[in-house]
Amino acid sequence: MSRATNSLRPPIPTAVLVLLGAIGLPAPPAAAQSQPGRILVDNTGPSILEFNIDGSNGFAIAGNTGNNVVFSPSVAGSGTIAFNSVTAVDGTYLSYRHIFLMNADGTNVRQITPNPPSAPSGYNGELNPAISPDGTMVAFLATLHKAPDGSQNNQIYLVNADGSNLRQLTPYVANPQSNQPVGDYTGSYMDGLAWSPDSSTLAFRGTMYTSVCGTYGEQPIVVNVIGSVKADGTGMQVLACDNNDGYVSSLDWSPDGTLIVWGRNVNHGAQGCSGCVGEPAIAFYDLSGRNRYSAGITSTQLTTDSCQGGPHCIHFSPDGSQLAYVDAYPNHGNPCQSSCNVSFIKLDGSGQTNSTIPTGGNTVWWEPGAALAKPAQMTLASNIPNVPPNPVEVWPGFSEQVIPTLSDSGGDLILHTAQNYVTTHYFYASPCLNIGPFGLAVYNSNAGGSGYGTISAANAGLTSNTVNFNCWSSSPCTFSLGSASTAIADGGGTGTFTVSANPGSSGSTCPWIATTSASWITITSGASGSGNGSVSFSVSNNTGAARQGTIAIAGQTYTVNQAEGAARTGGANPSAGSALNQTLTFTFSDPTGWQNLGIVNVLIDNFLDGRHACFVAFMASGASSGSLYLVDDAGDAGGPYSGMVLPGNGSVQNSQCSVAGAGSSVNGSGNTLTLTLAITFSASFAGNKIVYLAAQDNAGNNSGWQALGTWGVPGPPPAGPAAGGVSPARSSAATQTYTFTFTDTNGFQDLSVLNVLINDFLDGRHACYVAFVPSGATGGSVYLVDDAGDAGGPYSGMLLPGSGAVTNSQCTVNAAGSSVTASGNTLTLTLAVTFNQSFAGDRVIYLAARSNTLNSNWQSLGSVTVP
Repeated sequence: MSRATNSLRPPIPTAVLVLLGAIGLPAPPAAAQSQPGRILVDNTGPSILEFNIDGSNGFAIAGNTGNNVVFSPSVAGSGTIAFNSVTAVDGTYLSYRHIFLMNADGTNVRQITPNPPSAPSGYNGELNPAISPDGTMVAFLATLHKAPDGSQNNQIYLVNADGSNLRQLTPYVANPQSNQPVGDYTGSYMDGLAWSPDSSTLAFRGTMYTSVCGTYGEQPIVVNVIGSVKADGTGMQVLACDNNDGYVSSLDWSPDGTLIVWGRNVNHGAQGCSGCVGEPAIAFYDLSGRNRYSAGITSTQLTTDSCQGGPHCIHFSPDGSQLAYVDAYPNHGNPCQSSCNVSFIKLDGSGQTNSTIPTGGNTVWWEPGAALAKPAQMTLASNIPNVPPNPVEVWPGFSEQVIPTLSDSGGDLILHTAQNYVTTHYFYASPCLNIGPFGLAVYNSNAGGSGYGTISAANAGLTSNTVNFNCWSSSPCTFSLGSASTAIADGGGTGTFTVSANPGSSGSTCPWIATTSASWITITSGASGSGNGSVSFSVSNNTGAARQGTIAIAGQTYTVNQAEGAARTGGANPSAGSALNQTLTFTFSDPTGWQNLGIVNVLIDNFLDGRHACFVAFMASGASSGSLYLVDDAGDAGGPYSGMVLPGNGSVQNSQCSVAGAGSSVNGSGNTLTLTLAITFSASFAGNKIVYLAAQDNAGNNSGWQALGTWGVPGPPPAGPAAGGVSPARSSAATQTYTFTFTDTNGFQDLSVLNVLINDFLDGRHACYVAFVPSGATGGSVYLVDDAGDAGGPYSGMLLPGSGAVTNSQCTVNAAGSSVTASGNTLTLTLAVTFNQSFAGDRVIYLAARSNTLNSNWQSLGSVTVP
């Protein structure tokens, strides 16, 4: 499996393995997990299989034995799996490998790299996908672009996890000795890649022209190297010079960020090989500069007398103390007789063991986590929620997913998987149904016809229930939509439309699935169903030109038209704090340029009320100038105002605040206008305030008021119960762990009920509205108020400490990650919150504390932009 030696290369330096200086990296992450972990492999089927370390409980997560569909899995810290497939989610054969993602249990399969309309010359698909540990990007090898001389070799590419921003990361490097007019790039290509644990950098193995490893006739040479490059494309450098022919997937980065390991093509005789380099069979590069494991691991320590292709599929254990690898030539230089098995060895070369875990040789991935329990049962379920798959129905253009679920002895789901499906046809001789990848029941258009029969699954010695299926030669139902289109404002929004299904006399349940190819449209409910139903969706902000997207369902098309992006509010900096005197910076934008901003507003008050507020309006007259107006106490937008010009001296003031010209400024650049104000708050304005921003363009389109920060104007300390604060005070993630503090001058035991309300205004309806009743210094009851905001209930409740979660339509609070501690006068409540996408927007975090006799009233102490 070695690559042929390039006869055009100048000689490799005598020292075939040269380690260069250490590179600077961020601090290593926390200590690696101590769990034995699980092994993920692709098999000769190929399927993606998962095993316990001892080889027990092997399950197919994707693919199907006998179907050549999936390859090369890699796993993010969240459990999301990236992999190659030549079969689309609907069962269509794609001709080339593309990149897909799926959840850790094999569900929610989605393709993230596109199918080219026509394959370019030299195109081989996207290979060796490696998802970043933080799950935000996937790196891969591809020949998507040609070098200037027309050569087309693998380079490293990146794509975001949502399929956006596909870009080439590593450049083609030219041969400086070439006399060709456009240069010679034939020796520039990449073979392997691995992420640093902090997702900032990629290690690579490849071939390039460089003088780092030596010269030939005082010119750079083409040589195999181990190197690194940052995810933004900067900082590309060579770390080690090594004639490292061998399996390209044998490269990994240790969990603590200090070691890079790769396999080398060692020749030990029985068959020999071209380009083999001698010991060690496994080499290390120590990024800490301590030169650990510099001798590497020899083929003797690997207990093989031949490393014809070198050890490959190398991967660190989760705690970084061992390596998993595959030796494809374990039999005196001969290849594995059927499938190869995974082996393990310590970093110092001791403790080599062989397992019974089979692999087809593309990938081995060692995941953290506990061993999988032995399953107690297997059942077949549908991908259509709340609809039993009885029968499963397919017809040309419609495929239904049948998910085999394995449960442990406690009845808890441990995996969605099966290694084998069995279909039995009782009607018509032609098999009208195939079981495709990802558990898809696919209409077999080659066989054609109609029919019915049963489906069952088997794995790990278990047999599932039997499910009926129906094949229809055409759709058995007539579908229609309640409306054909909708218009959404540039700021985003939500929508719902109905689906009607008429089965006629067919007897079909009329299943349907809703999909969209527009990344800015998200289906929030009704992604699948049967019979009559509805589909709800959300639309993200639009910062560019007007756009159109569609939702496809049952052969029908629903069109979403979104308006051109208008004036926008950016944010406040700092976004939270407390002081009488503060310089605050506010940003606003317009997709057509800052010059299109007609007027921008800043309003600081307890609520969205211009009366008795610090209410500023600004109109730019140039990139660094404009007129600033402070609205009077009556909040009358028609005046009178207190005004001044920026840049300038003097100040404007009302009873709530004053703004000084000295220290205030404006700057317009590109699409953004930045307004800096030196503000002094009046002592009489004491309290916790919300910072609202708004922007209006020259055509009169406006952003609406957006809550983008909070500010505390100092006043006398409160007596009795009080809301202390929230950390982080400003956030923009769908999942966030918040820490809330409450105090009581009579001791924390005096606190009876604590409230957290997250909404765009102080309104408990359709809010993330939590009440906490402490029962001691480390425990209590969490109640999540229902969508109606009824303080009298019903509630969704749980205990802390405890397990489970409470949820409504706006958010979920998980017991895992939530806690309470109290001491002295202070109680600290930590809540692990996940916001629903339908709750997207700028929200205020209000806190309140109550004893049996006193309360703090609602205090605005933080803000969040829910994505």
